[in-house]
Amino acid sequence: MFPILAPKARRPSEIEEQQQSDNASKSLPNETTSSAAERYFQAPELPKLRAIVFAEFDNDIGRVLRFQIPCQVFDKQRFESISSAIIPSEEMRDRMITVNMFENKIIGYPIGMKDKRYPREILIFNLCFVISRQVECDWVYEPLVQKCAEYLVELEKERSFISEEKLRECFYTVTERTTIYLKLFSNSRGVEPPLVSPFSVPIFTRIPPPTSQAQLERMDVLSQKICPQIDGIRCVKDIACVVRIDTDLVARCIRNLCFYGCIRLLPMFLYFNCYVPTKKIRYFIESPGIVERCQRFSILDSNAPITKPSDIFRLYLGLKHGATLHNWFLLMSPRQLNIDERKLIQFGVYHGFIRKLDIYPVALHEDGTKIAAACTGEYSLDDLALRYVCSPVELHRKLSLNGNFQFIFR
Repeated sequence: MFPILAPKARRPSEIEEQQQSDNASKSLPNETTSSAAERYFQAPELPKLRAIVFAEFDNDIGRVLRFQIPCQVFDKQRFESISSAIIPSEEMRDRMITVNMFENKIIGYPIGMKDKRYPREILIFNLCFVISRQVECDWVYEPLVQKCAEYLVELEKERSFISEEKLRECFYTVTERTTIYLKLFSNSRGVEPPLVSPFSVPIFTRIPPPTSQAQLERMDVLSQKICPQIDGIRCVKDIACVVRIDTDLVARCIRNLCFYGCIRLLPMFLYFNCYVPTKKIRYFIESPGIVERCQRFSILDSNAPITKPSDIFRLYLGLKHGATLHNWFLLMSPRQLNIDERKLIQFGVYHGFIRKLDIYPVALHEDGTKIAAACTGEYSLDDLALRYVCSPVELHRKLSLNGNFQFIFR
């Protein structure tokens, strides 16, 4: 079942009346260099992790590269050329090191554990992260590399996890109640999570959503605060305001949840948006299970009769290029069919039956303002909203009231 909660539906006329009574200034936004804009455009993007490698000192053959995941980054010749840096001398152990080799940058924290139970009374190993050499913000991985190294040290002390080869598994039970999964998550193989805009709306991909106390206790502190606020209505910026956490941190957390398939991102539901059916719309009427879930999810009054599948299909086909959702609402009257238009649209976007067209403001005349110079049809409304640090709703309203702008949907 589609996991979105929606508030009480409001008519477009009610929304317009509220906007008309707004006493905010009608002047166009000015370009800003505030800290918010700097975060959106200047904050370093998390560099892509190419591989994780594990090297150690073998008592018989010396320095050796044991594991490379998910693919082979170093052949034998390449590793031998830098092996003394990956498994360094004693004075370079137990500290962060970075090695530049060819097109890669290797971040490691070599460990030397002294104990009489080892053949040479010492165990030397290094778990390294490999990223592109061109990356300048490699420091973001340093705390994680050090944490992994310290964690392996504790596992070795407790259960000889490194020194005993039989324990080198992708699934390992530390104690009766503690299980560690070392295998990479299936989605990590070449799948990049989507970029998260402050105005993206996150939704959970399963029912029930992971918001119970037992599930939250297994998450990190940031996810514990964010997940209960994900309802399919609030955008990333709204969630950040509710939990009082920087928008950039919330966006990174949500992107991480997208990476693991816990949530999906939808565009904001706005009555000036334009939606069109996709090629997948034919599968809607051919799939009784999908139709039934749509009927249950988009129903407006649970005590009233359920809408016919043909009526829901007709509502989706009524979405056309150039017609805003407000025009569609007035023409199709979905509430007379006991349909909540917000839920119907979100269900269709989630399953790919319909898609939202991007809005591109175009200035009719050059009036010397920065906003008019930017509105050439090249940048979407969402892009301009980020640039001027305002919501798409506010920017659309001010451009509409100005009279010098038209909107292109594509």
